[in-house]
Amino acid sequence: MQPYGAPGYGYGYGSAEHPQASTVLLLGVGGFLFMPLWFIAWHLGGRARDEIRGGAPFRWDGNLKIGFLLGKVMGILTILGFVLSVLFMILAGGLMVLGG
Repeated sequence: MQPYGAPGYGYGYGSAEHPQASTVLLLGVGGFLFMPLWFIAWHLGGRARDEIRGGAPFRWDGNLKIGFLLGKVMGILTILGFVLSVLFMILAGGLMVLGG
């Protein structure tokens, strides 16, 4: 029986970080300066997560997980903000037309 956390044991318990872990983290943090980077971090982090689920000998934590979660959460909030701003503009335009 392998000890807990040994490479190849269970889900994502490899000893090394994924090669794109630092890139995903930098893109996730860089999204605060340029929002489209969040979507790239979300995409690349998801691909790396799928590789790990498929048996790649890397761990799913640290830089990779933080960058992926930053990209996903902030990407969703960006989409939500955009949709709400469009709805607000439509509502404000409609009120202007009705008000004269």
